Amino acid sequence: MSTILNHPLALGVDLGGTKIHLVLAGQEGRAVAQVVQPTEAKKGLTGVMGNLLTGLYRVMKEAIEKESVGTQTVGKLTPDLGFGEIPDQVTLQTLKDILAQQGREVRGIGLVVAGVLSEERTVIHESPNLGLVEVPLRDLLAENSGLPVWMENDTNAAALGEYWYGAGKGQDPMVYMGLGTGIGGGLIIRGELYRGSHGGAGEIGHLVLEPQGPPCGQGHPGCLEAMVSGTALARAAQAAVDQGKGERLLQLAGGCRDKVAGPVVGQALAMGDQTARELVHQAGAYLGMGIASVINLLNPGLIVIGGGLAAGLWQPLLDAAWPEIELRAFPSLREKVQIVPAGLGEDSAALGAAGIVHHQFE
Repeated sequence: MSTILNHPLALGVDLGGTKIHLVLAGQEGRAVAQVVQPTEAKKGLTGVMGNLLTGLYRVMKEAIEKESVGTQTVGKLTPDLGFGEIPDQVTLQTLKDILAQQGREVRGIGLVVAGVLSEERTVIHESPNLGLVEVPLRDLLAENSGLPVWMENDTNAAALGEYWYGAGKGQDPMVYMGLGTGIGGGLIIRGELYRGSHGGAGEIGHLVLEPQGPPCGQGHPGCLEAMVSGTALARAAQAAVDQGKGERLLQLAGGCRDKVAGPVVGQALAMGDQTARELVHQAGAYLGMGIASVINLLNPGLIVIGGGLAAGLWQPLLDAAWPEIELRAFPSLREKVQIVPAGLGEDSAALGAAGIVHHQFE
């Protein structure tokens, strides 16, 4: 038996609107197994819960099978699911017991979601991407899985993941900005996540840039999220198509206007398309305005930028952002800040979720 994986493990679950990213990770932030499970949010809470439990089953089984390669035990000991069957507490406990026999105790689940959580981080007050309102998801998952659960906002978890294991390791104060479907932020001050008086600090995506601009998903006009996010880039790209300026974009989207979004813009940009260049430059300029505000307000030593949009368009966005940062941020503050991409990529939130569990035992 390998001794490399002989340590406590934690389940990290990043619950998104379209997919659930699950990891089983050690205290050092290394995933020993990870899977992606569809969310199927349109099926409501029952469907989401079923996919959460199935994802937990799959990631634990993957870890067992990796460790058991070459033995005859895994097929006999690991329970299999029938088509459409949802794992119950007994099934998950069996997997947990097998991992314990391998010297790898599963401590619990870190669950992270995009949305507004209660101060105690037990209830989802509102999560537009999941369609959940006033749902006590932490307790429901604990009840159905038989494991202790700690819940957190996804961007806060990503900030912690980068601070503990990634590009921000040991950097304090640190700001994390997540650019994806929306935009969120997490603040690390004196080694701790800064939550504010009621747990809502870090909503960088709602800094106002254009008071008369389009609304974000929360209805706030002209905020950073409304001007820069993946949703904003898709809206601007589709508007360009409507104006007859997005022939290449439409071609790459297979002729379907509704599929003109961030990835298509990235492809067109790589091919030298002028419209794509203008769209990314505009988004990057607004990003620079937002970053300048963060620098002036918080004076961080490090800003880590992650999320799917940042990963796909990092350099062109930053190139367009810098002139605005130089124009709007105090030179004495701007010159001392580092702006870097997330070191954990799209694993930041899931690994941060696992880290939250491990830190309960310190």
